Amino acid sequence: MENWPFRKSLAVAVVILFLGVSVISSVVGDNSSFSNTIYVDDDAEPPYDGTQEHPYRHIQDAVDNASMGDTIFVYSGYYKENVITYVASIGECISNIKILGENKYTTQIESFRLYGGSRNITISGFTISGKFNYIWGGESTIKNNIFSSCNVALLIDSCYDDNIVIKNIFVNNNYGIEMRYCTDNNRIEGNHFENNTRHDLYISCQDDWPYVYPTKNIITKNNFLSAGKIYDNGYENRFISNYYYDWIGVKNKWLFFIPYIIPGRLIRRCPISHFDFSPKSIPYDIP
Repeated sequence: MENWPFRKSLAVAVVILFLGVSVISSVVGDNSSFSNTIYVDDDAEPPYDGTQEHPYRHIQDAVDNASMGDTIFVYSGYYKENVITYVASIGECISNIKILGENKYTTQIESFRLYGGSRNITISGFTISGKFNYIWGGESTIKNNIFSSCNVALLIDSCYDDNIVIKNIFVNNNYGIEMRYCTDNNRIEGNHFENNTRHDLYISCQDDWPYVYPTKNIITKNNFLSAGKIYDNGYENRFISNYYYDWIGVKNKWLFFIPYIIPGRLIRRCPISHFDFSPKSIPYDIP
């Protein structure tokens, strides 16, 4: 019994040590514990430090000073800038940040470019009206934006995969979305396409050897309100339950069993068709 106090003290020490290690591990293992919100306001006055009291005036300044896990909140205004995810001061692309507009109708930017080293970028809540917007990265989300008056509203380019484009409006552009080369496993869902001059959705391949195609992309639950403006030169892309203005089942409900045909070509001039076997006769409500 004379060893009982020693044993009791040892047991308590072991428990405290275990709890301490667990807490430290959970904090270190969760980068979100260190996340930060950076603010941007086009009416801001110096000094600029990204706080809510002293926001940056330019979105690019916020990106250049962001760290992984940060959120950049952009107040309503007009930002005449091309936002890029390459940070020149460190010579690297930033990943795992969110760039959020206050209101997609009143927060406007010229364009954005997600560069090749960037992953897990979210852009949401903007009107975007520049000539080109690029995704040269993977695992990113483009959500709840308005793309208008662009040449190519959104280009998903060259072997960058697993992006999500959801609940956006593409209106009055030359091209809505273009996907090209070996761009795979992207999801285009719940978007609204209207009055785009050339194509709502254009999926292109590389015509010369080695032939590469966008594959295994999913296009689902979108509204395509123009006739004949979808073209798919890819392979094994899936069109599921979209609304097409020119589908025969819209005009004649008795022909609901006829699939919608998406034209394309394979290796230069070889024609190929893709099908949506469950098209919808009523457009989705996409705010």
